[in-house]
Amino acid sequence: MNPNSGEGSDRSNLDLPSDQLDLAHAAALGNPSKSVALVIAPGPTLMPFADSTAAVMLMFMPGQEEGAAFANLIFGASSPSGRLPITIPNKENEVGFTQKQYPGLNDATLVEYTEQLEVGYRWYNAHSVKPHFAFGHGLAYTSFDYSELAVDGRQISVKVSNIGIRDGVEVVQLYLDYPAEAGEPPLQLRGFQRVAVKAGQAAKVEFDLADKAVSIWDVDRHAYQVVPGSFVIFVGASSQDIRLKGEIKISKYGAAVV
Repeated sequence: MNPNSGEGSDRSNLDLPSDQLDLAHAAALGNPSKSVALVIAPGPTLMPFADSTAAVMLMFMPGQEEGAAFANLIFGASSPSGRLPITIPNKENEVGFTQKQYPGLNDATLVEYTEQLEVGYRWYNAHSVKPHFAFGHGLAYTSFDYSELAVDGRQISVKVSNIGIRDGVEVVQLYLDYPAEAGEPPLQLRGFQRVAVKAGQAAKVEFDLADKAVSIWDVDRHAYQVVPGSFVIFVGASSQDIRLKGEIKISKYGAAVV
């Protein structure tokens, strides 16, 4: 855990303390196939040891029962089912923020948000950069297969099969590519469903696209406005792990059209 983390100020960097990094590297070298790194951090953190370990368990700020929770997960009493709500970068300032963008000029009284909508996973997808760990990523003690993507009006469904030997939980994620004229970043999350599936069984997961899911902010009207045109549908296990792809066409009135 980074000792410089705290309330009221930003971290000076995304590194863990050097002694903790040395310990993680040493443990991984001793038994890389069975070493698991437990990381407790308030947000994105660089993990140079990750490729030398069998797995990384990021618990963020878990509280007083973190030991019991970690023991239940590592010994298999429970299966991991969380997903990253952030992107884990490969290096410091991977997105290339300038001083004007962050932390700003004149004691942060002047900040330029020139990145516009390319924030977080949107930047990685827009620039075709593979992060260390993607937004939405997470593993379990089983594996899942996606199939039978279907579009019925603005309802999208997919079949999720547990192809492993243990019960597990999958978080199915729906991303959309807007029509080019909308000027939006690619692959924007527009829905997710957490579904528990027993080993060898399958579940049907459904998404209903609301008006806002196919809209952008109109600065003149000061309201969300439906974008007509063809949207590309991506369904997967993270922003970088897309399993199925489809299409939906939206009229200027918000209806799905054939």
